[in-house]
Amino acid sequence: GGVGRTAMLDLNQAYKLEELLNAATDEEANEGWVPRTHVVGDVKRLVKKSQALVMRSYDILMEKMACDDSRGRLLALEVCHVLMLRSKAFRDLVVENLSMFLELTNGAKRRGRGLPRPQDAAGRLRERSREVLREWAAKYGTYYKSLAHAQRYADSQSAGIASREEDHPAEGGATAANQRELHDQVLQILVDLPDFKEEYRGLARETEGLLDVLEESLAAAAAASSDEEEEEDDYDDDDDDGDYCEGLSLYATEGVGAGSSSAHDKGEACTAKRSSPAAGFLDAFRDLLGQLRRRVFPKVLEWRRTLEGDDPD
Repeated sequence: GGVGRTAMLDLNQAYKLEELLNAATDEEANEGWVPRTHVVGDVKRLVKKSQALVMRSYDILMEKMACDDSRGRLLALEVCHVLMLRSKAFRDLVVENLSMFLELTNGAKRRGRGLPRPQDAAGRLRERSREVLREWAAKYGTYYKSLAHAQRYADSQSAGIASREEDHPAEGGATAANQRELHDQVLQILVDLPDFKEEYRGLARETEGLLDVLEESLAAAAAASSDEEEEEDDYDDDDDDGDYCEGLSLYATEGVGAGSSSAHDKGEACTAKRSSPAAGFLDAFRDLLGQLRRRVFPKVLEWRRTLEGDDPD
């Protein structure tokens, strides 16, 4: 599951965190495109205080990684890497937005956006992003499957791979162009995955709700049926719409027992209502199953084929 954003944020600590991250990503104050060790240490100690500070550090670092200077992006990446190795909450946030991370560290050629200048820092940023992705995938790939795909996507963007393989079939008969297309499809999966998961969860919740109603109604019908057997001749005309006629009565077949005037007939009608889910209930259930069949299963199968093509193992 994703990281919830309900934790309270201490404003004084948040201000201090922003100061530290500004210092850690200052291009002029940090030599060799590596943030100063003592500043990063202060960041680590501060974010330990609360999950809210972890989430705030992620937001600030993503802003820094979107700056128009690759030196600042590279410094932000280094801090991101440190927090990634120390905080599950931070890892969850990065993985949930992995497509954005890839674009900010590798550029998005298919959208006409590369990395900002200076050129040497941009090259180092791409190289370093591949290094950290490789480390993340090795450490956490078991829990975050998308990290391995992100690593392969970043590798495919590196200069030289395309030129070396352009005219040579890759393993399994795929050309380099085909392989790059697969990597682009994997990246699109990472982009679409959060919305798809939310849609699926909504359908699953609705389906579970209908099944709960069905289960409760069947249990109520069984209990009422048992009571009727014990008191078969003990109907009360004033209670012919009794409390036991609940649950699926909202969906129950209308008109059951219509025209019957005896208490016994009315009791049978209520029993029929309890045990006969109406067309409304069945239609709702069929619609949910249809949505799962049309919108969820085909997408899962399509993504599976793409991922297997990108990584047969």
